[in-house]
Amino acid sequence: MSKSFGGTKPSKKGWAMILQHSITVGLVESLKSLFEYTRMFANYEIQFQADPPDVPLHEDQIIGLYRIVQELLNNAYKHSNADQVCLSLLSQGDEIHFTYADDGVGMDRELLEGSFQHMGIAGIEKRVLSLEGKVEFHTSPQQGFRVGIQFQRIWFRGEKNGSLINR
Repeated sequence: MSKSFGGTKPSKKGWAMILQHSITVGLVESLKSLFEYTRMFANYEIQFQADPPDVPLHEDQIIGLYRIVQELLNNAYKHSNADQVCLSLLSQGDEIHFTYADDGVGMDRELLEGSFQHMGIAGIEKRVLSLEGKVEFHTSPQQGFRVGIQFQRIWFRGEKNGSLINR
């Protein structure tokens, strides 16, 4: 059995409920709930900062980024031996910036390139591409693991010139 939070994965219905909750309460609040849950099982501390504290996003962006954070936390739990994980979410006008950093064992960059399938990195890249964003991974042995993600915010009807932008 693979090592994962709580030992079991939610059912399809369970995932649907979790993701619907994320849409309802917003990304920041749903991430805070995820962090509380993660702290019950993880062997690392989690620090999180959001600026502004209620970053409004389109539901596709909420779900995509939530699932990315889940994967990063799961990877930290399985592979990093980190003591601390730091995450930040910053909204500057149309730009959304998300960063993840841990102080774990890191890995050789060449191994990172060859590990996309088993570490979930490929899934993270695909999710970022679905957000029409950019992702960068930085790691080296004993230097931790860092991820930077950037994408354009999708505006809601009535927020900017009365119409949706980018969708």
